[in-house]
Amino acid sequence: MAEYFCGMGEWAVGQAGDILCARGLGSCIGLVLIDNKKRIAAMAHVMLPSSNGRSDMPTKYADSAVTFLLEQLRKNGSSMDISSKMAGGAKMFNVSESSLLDIGRRNAEALENSLREAGIILVSKDVGGSFARTVTFDVMKRRFLVKTIGRGEVEI
Repeated sequence: MAEYFCGMGEWAVGQAGDILCARGLGSCIGLVLIDNKKRIAAMAHVMLPSSNGRSDMPTKYADSAVTFLLEQLRKNGSSMDISSKMAGGAKMFNVSESSLLDIGRRNAEALENSLREAGIILVSKDVGGSFARTVTFDVMKRRFLVKTIGRGEVEI
């Protein structure tokens, strides 16, 4: 059993017994892709909505994270029957909803588009608000926990 921490723009793949974690998610999003048949999952700590053609850190960007995580799951023996969950995407600055500076909203929208394009169901999400989150995913139990200071812990 191991705990894998995903820092900003980082990713991890876990098997039964492993815990995947992303801390301090403000406008960033913790995305987990879950194999529905095998005990394997992949997590990314997504920072920005668009890579603008950059390929150096694919899980840093919402438009490339899903495809990259799917490749990693395939390499690790996934059945490729995949679902997803995500949390984060807070509005950390006082900007209008339509503002390009509302990175949290833009991250969530871009990830939902990428998931839709890949044919992956988004089972649940906890996005928005103005508070940071920490997420953990227990691969064996398939539990996605979202912790928020002052709001406690919820499973989504």
